Amino acid sequence: MDSKNINQNDKFHLRWTLKIKFITFITLLIVVIMIFNGMFIIIREKRLLMAKIENESTALVKSLAIPVTNVFLYKEVGLLHEEELLENYISQLMEEKYPILYAMILDNENRVLVHSDLKKFGSIYNDPISENALRSWQTITQKYHDKNWGDVLDASAPLAISSKRWGTLRIGFSLEPIQARIQRLYWEILGLTLGIVLLAFFIVNILSRKLTAPLSILITEMKKTSVEQERQPLAIHSSDEIGYLACAFEDMRERLINSHRELKQAQDQLIRAEKLASIGRLSSGVAHEINNPLNGMQNCIRMILEEPENREQTGRYLELIDEGLQKIESVVQKLLDYSRKDPIMYEKVDVNHSLKKMLELLEYKFSKQNINIELQLDDNLPLIRGDAHLLEQAFLNLMINAYDAMPEGGTLTIRTKQTTRKRRKFVTVVIQDTGEGIPESELTRIFDPFYTTKDVGEGTGLGLSVCQGIIENHQGEIFVKSKAGQGAVFTIFLPVKSK
Repeated sequence: MDSKNINQNDKFHLRWTLKIKFITFITLLIVVIMIFNGMFIIIREKRLLMAKIENESTALVKSLAIPVTNVFLYKEVGLLHEEELLENYISQLMEEKYPILYAMILDNENRVLVHSDLKKFGSIYNDPISENALRSWQTITQKYHDKNWGDVLDASAPLAISSKRWGTLRIGFSLEPIQARIQRLYWEILGLTLGIVLLAFFIVNILSRKLTAPLSILITEMKKTSVEQERQPLAIHSSDEIGYLACAFEDMRERLINSHRELKQAQDQLIRAEKLASIGRLSSGVAHEINNPLNGMQNCIRMILEEPENREQTGRYLELIDEGLQKIESVVQKLLDYSRKDPIMYEKVDVNHSLKKMLELLEYKFSKQNINIELQLDDNLPLIRGDAHLLEQAFLNLMINAYDAMPEGGTLTIRTKQTTRKRRKFVTVVIQDTGEGIPESELTRIFDPFYTTKDVGEGTGLGLSVCQGIIENHQGEIFVKSKAGQGAVFTIFLPVKSK
């Protein structure tokens, strides 16, 4: 029973242990949190840097727009005649530390009056950035992408006083420093995330070991648990759910052991009751086996008393009396061997020998009822490990059932051989009769306790149930094939190596 449960447990393979699930969950949780946190930091930092450069670019273009506007105003009123002053402003601006890509002064038709690139002088800009700057009477910033410079922030301010406008001042700022800063921040966050994940993995691994160690102990004890032997209490003393589970398991194991002990006692009582019932069924045959030698011994004694001086006759009759006593002793000894209540002992058993012993007890009953015995025993049959008395009781019960099934006589065939099933070696015992058979509707119930098809008083209904219990306790199996009027075939498989 226990070995079957253990084998079933061994078929279950752990793929995702609690430890792996715990570590994976915590690690993924940290990664997700760090990803969202990193994204938030990067977006926030990018917005802050953009706001900073927009403010700085707006302040710069505003501050430069004032002197440039004054130049146009002074030229208009005739206070200034030098044309190079605007170019000086632009050239000085380009020498600043700001990441400035270009600076230009445009008239009201977007024609270049002054440009940091002298080649652009006189050019007319018709692009949307220039159009928006021309239309606006406020200082504005616009972002666009250039195939040579990448992302560019264009800051523009109108060169105007009141409703009088002379043109537009535009300065282009490179956004590459911001992108480089964001890129560095990305790698810093990635490195920080990996570091935190590794640290968390190490810490979680230690914590998970402490968490799952009691569970591992519990699993090991579950696999080793046997209802046939006591075990030491679990070395789990935690005050959490695992400790509660360990206590519940201890209680369950103790109840199982007690239940198994009670069940074993009940089973032993059933086996004993069935054995006594079998002895009663054997009584008529045993009485005949004893009465025949006794009658012969009485005749011998009578003849000796009639001629006490005949020493030759007395010696011959004493030998016959001795033979009769030996036969009676043999019959009684066999019956005592079968009926005695010995503790269960698993040892090497010769199945052929056990079958022959039980046939000897039934020999008279079979011959009296005209039942022929056909033995087809494998002489090379291996020994099995089991309790000989229990197996003999199972064999005897099946033979008695065959006897009852053939009231008008018949043939009882007993075969043994070695077979292989499910990659294991078995000793196979087949007990076949030519009796009344069993209806197919009854086949599923014949191994039920107290189920019998015999008349009241002729059977306990425990024979086949006890047989099945004995065979299964030897890790074997018993099967039956039968049809009404066609006899029955009982097949027993006993493992060569068991217990």
